[in-house]
Amino acid sequence: MLTRILPPLSLVLLSVAYVQAQQAPAPVEPDFEAVFMLLDSTAQRLSGLERQTPRRRTSKPLVGGAKSVLEISGDRSPVRLPATGLPQFVVRVPSRAGDPYGLLQFFAVKVDGNKRSLTVAEQTAFHGVVSGFKKEQLVSFDVALYGAASYKVVPTSPLPPGEYCLSLATSDQAFCFGVDGPPGR
Repeated sequence: MLTRILPPLSLVLLSVAYVQAQQAPAPVEPDFEAVFMLLDSTAQRLSGLERQTPRRRTSKPLVGGAKSVLEISGDRSPVRLPATGLPQFVVRVPSRAGDPYGLLQFFAVKVDGNKRSLTVAEQTAFHGVVSGFKKEQLVSFDVALYGAASYKVVPTSPLPPGEYCLSLATSDQAFCFGVDGPPGR
């Protein structure tokens, strides 16, 4: 009797599993390449980040040295996140064939008056030219494939209050946001 019931029951269970798999929504992805979006994974919704084109400013060499800085207008992004949890970001890329850690950039930027800045290179009298970003400007992150043509980017630890930018190494666009501390602090 049990051998008669099991094959049809197995077929029914497989059919239900197949239908449920077909109904699972595809991950929501950005409409355009090279645009970072904030992911609300519980609602499966994307929100925009502040989009800026940083301006490069290089100071003239003086006795103490010179530096090249990327500047973003405004002292704080209008996009604000709480300092709780790990925010998730999604970016659609032209190809996922290469190493994502060579393509994706995540920075903590310094507030400098009415602008945000990121030092790109410095020259000092004693150390010569030091190019590349300073360690304290880099945000450590994890990357995972996401959807059909995107990456999901998540910082490896909670972000302290401050201003941040995400970018592709191949782009002159920065996608900015700020993290606010707990209320009353």
